[in-house]
Amino acid sequence: MKHLKLFCVVASLLLSVSAGLAQSGTCGANLTWTFDSATGTLYINGEGKMTDYSSTPPWRSLVVRRVEINNGVTNIGNRAFISTYLENIIIPSSVTTIGDYAFQSCTNLTSIDIPEGVKSIGNNAFTNCRYLASITIPQSVTSIGNSAFYGCEKLTSIDIPEGVTNIGRFAFSGCYGLTSIIIPSSVTSISEGVFSSCVNLTSIIIPEGVKSIGKDAFFHCVNLTSIIIPKDLPPTRRRFS
Repeated sequence: MKHLKLFCVVASLLLSVSAGLAQSGTCGANLTWTFDSATGTLYINGEGKMTDYSSTPPWRSLVVRRVEINNGVTNIGNRAFISTYLENIIIPSSVTTIGDYAFQSCTNLTSIDIPEGVKSIGNNAFTNCRYLASITIPQSVTSIGNSAFYGCEKLTSIDIPEGVTNIGRFAFSGCYGLTSIIIPSSVTSISEGVFSSCVNLTSIIIPEGVKSIGKDAFFHCVNLTSIIIPKDLPPTRRRFS
């Protein structure tokens, strides 16, 4: 009961702080944002490109729990929602790229649907989203950036769609809960450390199109007991340590 009271007090203080901060502004040449402190919802309206932030976005100090992005917005900017309280986001089909560090350390985010039309997921886009347990990657995605899902401990499985040609270094490293993964035939190389420390990964099939496997690609995958590799893969390109 004491813990419940303390939680209510903290939540009330956070809402009070949010109420005293700026509740609207611009986030692109033709984009505006508004924040509803009563619901914790951030609205991004307009059309075109969102700003890529080199530091924190203007709503970083607000208690943003939900984001609704207008159809017509073409990207999610770098660091757009880094380290926020985000629990839910609606991404429209007009978005084609998810920027670097866009959702890094959003530890309240448990699931996300990436719409068809998104072509690339940036470096560190979901790094340390520790409770992200479910994600949908559409067929339109061709590139997954370095450390894109690094440290997403709760992910148990993920389907990489056919058409992805690039999976960045350490993209799924530290995904402790990952037990299975499907690598499409469109992938031609397995990057450095890409599945390192996936301690519950038990088996994997590497498609015939893969020409090289990077250093430490499966380092510390202590339960990996079955791996099928292309018969034409040169021995010097097989690196599992």
